[in-house]
This record gives sequence, structure tokens and C-alpha cells, in this order.
Amino acid sequence: MSSRIGNGPGPNQMQYAWQTEQFGLTPGVAESAGVTAALAELYALAPNLDPAVQQFLAAQGVPPPSVQYDGRQDGVLNLLNAAQLLGAEMPVENFLSPAEVAANLDEMFGPGTAALAARTQVSFMRAEAALLAALQGGSAEEIGRILGPDNPATAALTQSIQQLARALMQSPPDLQEITRLCMAADAQLIDYVGPRSEREREQLNNLFREEYGVDPGAAQQGAAGGRRYAGGGAFGNQVKDSGAAEVPAGEFKASSSSQAGLKALEAAKSQIGVREASGNNDGLPSQRYAGGRQEPWCADFVSWCFRQTGQPLPGNQRSLASTSYMENQMKNQGKYFARSQGAPKPGDIIFFGDPGTCHVGIVERVANGKVYTVEGNTSNQVARRSYDLNSSRIRGYGRP
Repeated sequence: MSSRIGNGPGPNQMQYAWQTEQFGLTPGVAESAGVTAALAELYALAPNLDPAVQQFLAAQGVPPPSVQYDGRQDGVLNLLNAAQLLGAEMPVENFLSPAEVAANLDEMFGPGTAALAARTQVSFMRAEAALLAALQGGSAEEIGRILGPDNPATAALTQSIQQLARALMQSPPDLQEITRLCMAADAQLIDYVGPRSEREREQLNNLFREEYGVDPGAAQQGAAGGRRYAGGGAFGNQVKDSGAAEVPAGEFKASSSSQAGLKALEAAKSQIGVREASGNNDGLPSQRYAGGRQEPWCADFVSWCFRQTGQPLPGNQRSLASTSYMENQMKNQGKYFARSQGAPKPGDIIFFGDPGTCHVGIVERVANGKVYTVEGNTSNQVARRSYDLNSSRIRGYGRP
């Protein structure tokens, strides 16, 4: 592999615009993370990538690749997270601003968590690029250069990524093995992010478990241990076409309509960490919650959770993809109340927007003047969020 990587002029403010917006990183911080170098390596291994990446790297002085691989991209559903990394066209569905998301993370998981999350997101993207390289036929040395040879966790992560790539290319696929390898590789990312103290390690473990859906304990025990694997983390979208990580029928079935909200909340929490493949309403959320459609999916997610209980929300199930339709159905059934009319309970649906509804989630708990939620399509994933109970963003609640 050529030593040319990263030798071109540094990226400018505009080229880093979306990354700065999403992660709160300055261009200098992003460049120090080795993102340009990772994409240059990826381009050399996979010359048939998105044209926007080719144009960006050409502008950085990276010449066309001289090495050609077979272009295999089957099942690489997180490709665009890496391939559009600096492309400014990467959409981010996010009801909260990046600063508000950062404040949420620090409030829920402790001060300093937002900074760890920013490092984690960059690590996810490098890991996704490394998996693509492995599927393209890249060697351990080439994969290691994408991950960063100076990172002490690179060798172990490289081995895990190569094992996952081999399992994904196996025919027929071994679904249990793919699940196990996805979990193991995601758990290794904790060491790859590089906790600098025992406190940081504890925070990262909690962040991976509660924000990204990666349970380190389950990864060590195998697919049967700990929390059921739903397809979260950096590698979760690799299970999209395999059928692994699907929710068994009846797991969240409610014994009565009065229990539907709490069971829907359980279903929602089981999906934390599931995220889009490329930021285009795709990947597992599209397949699992939206029937394969690529559309804004916050309402799809809520209605999916209630269908898992055997007590679906009222109305046409396809039309429930519309937040305003869902709100109107709750009003028509006498199950809606405005923010000023009372406090929510766990399992209630929370509606956001002014003047019209534009986002929904499920209430997890209420404490200290805040409402805590589980939402789909927030930062392109299923995640926990929190709001002041008197926030003007909250329109009201639906109690099924």
C-alpha cells in the first residue's frame, strides 16, 4: 500500500461541516482522528466506492488506486457511514441539536460521556471501513492501517473483523455465528476507543450497553448470554439480510390492553442501539420497523413496538407512519392529553412539535422534572433522550 495516505492538503471547514454538526468536533479534532487517512486506505482497497468519496480524496491529492479488488460489497450495509464520512450530504435525523444530545448523554451517563461518544462514533466509522476492506479481500496489514497501527487494540479488532467478514461471505450463512461475531467485534470497540481510566471504562461500558445496544457481558458469554442481541453497535446492520437478531414472536405480548404501553416500552428498550446503515432511513430500521420502506421512521418504530404486544395502536397500520395521523387517532379514541393536562407515565406515547407534530417516542420514566424517552430516528438510531417536562417542544401524550 502506498505511503501517500494523508499527504494531501488538509480538509477545510466546509468539508467537515456535517461531522462538526453531528459530533461537535472541530476540523482539527476530526483530522487528528485519522479520518482522511482511513478513507484514503478504503479508496485504495475499494475503488468502486461512492463518487463523492472519490472526488473528496482527489481534492486531497490522493491519486486513483493502482490496486483493484473484485468490488465485493454484499451485505456491507454500513458502507455509507464510512464512505460519506466527509461528504456534507450525510443526512442526520435528529430532533435535538448536537449540543442538546451531548447534554443528554452527560446528564444520563455522567459528565464526560459526550466526549466519549464522539470518540466512539469516529471509531465506529473506522471499524466499518475496515470491515468493508476485509470483505474486499484486504490483508490484516491493510485493515490494520485503516484502524490505526498505533492503537494497541488494533490487532485484536482486525482479527475479529476478518472472522466476521469470512462468516458474512459463507454460504449458507451461519446466523448464530454472525450474531456472535458481531457482538464480539462491537464489544472489542470499547478497548479500541481507548478508555484512559477506570472511570472512563465504566462510562464506556454503560454507554455501549445503554446507548449503542452492545452488552459486553453478553458478548463474552455468547449470543445466549445477557441482553438479547438486536443488531446495535457498529456492526449490527450486518445481520439485516441474514434474519439474525429478529425479535421472537410473542416475546413482548401484553396480557391485556392496559399492559400494552409497558410491554411496548420493553420492546422499545430491546432495540436501543439499532441504527441506519447510511443515514438515509435504511438498514435495520427500514427493514424491521418500516416494512422495507426508506422513510422517516420515528412513528414506524412506535407502532412496531405496540404491534409486538399484540395490542396495535388504533388506525390503519400503514398510515401510522405519519406522526400527525397517529396523534389524531389517539385524539379520536379519547386517549390523548396535552402537556398542560397532566404528567405522563411509562409506556405513554410522547408527541413533539410546534405548530404540528413532527416526532414521537415512548416515555420510559419521569424524574426530577424531566421526562425520559426511548425514540426511533434520533441521531439515525434508537436511543434514550430526556426533556424538561414543561418543554414547549412537547405537544402532549397518548395513553393506549
